[in-house]
Amino acid sequence: MATLGEDQMVMFWDCDRRKLLLTYELELNKDKAKPTALKFSHNGDMLIIGFSDGFLLLIDSKITKSMQGKGD
Repeated sequence: MATLGEDQMVMFWDCDRRKLLLTYELELNKDKAKPTALKFSHNGDMLIIGFSDGFLLLIDSKITKSMQGKGD
């Protein structure tokens, strides 16, 4: 599951374990449009984020493990 707030933080969760997997900051101009919608693509590979000004952002939603075992 993914959640998104007006602070432009995207959080990926493991619902079964009730654990936060990864936090991702969008790093966009926070004084302008606010995020208003979040949806996974049909195959789950992309995360589509919609903003109040009509801007759409697509990000890779895959979470991989680095050599140190941390989520990337």
